[in-house]
Amino acid sequence: MKLLFTIFFMVVAASAHASSDFDGNDMLKGCEKLVQLPENPEAVDFDSGLCAGVISGVIHASQFAGFEHGTKLFCIPEGVPIIQLARIMNKHLNESPEVLHVSAGALTTFAFSRQYPCE
Repeated sequence: MKLLFTIFFMVVAASAHASSDFDGNDMLKGCEKLVQLPENPEAVDFDSGLCAGVISGVIHASQFAGFEHGTKLFCIPEGVPIIQLARIMNKHLNESPEVLHVSAGALTTFAFSRQYPCE
């Protein structure tokens, strides 16, 4: 358990440093646009790309940490599309407006660890 918290802290710290300018407000704005893409392809812009990029980056960082230390922060099932992950972020961020000032990477890691815990 101690290793899990250490890995979580490392990912959060790295995410906070790498995306210190991007917080939950930016993530919410981008993920709201990203989930509109199937119906509105013109919604592709920097904000929707930010959401997709942070999600992808957090997933890859978690996979790397899992390979290196044998502990995963979350376990997203195979085949979950990025649009679904963006919807999860929207739900989490809309339900927790008090944390929107936190870095996008940290919030994404937290939301996925709650939604997709490893068994």
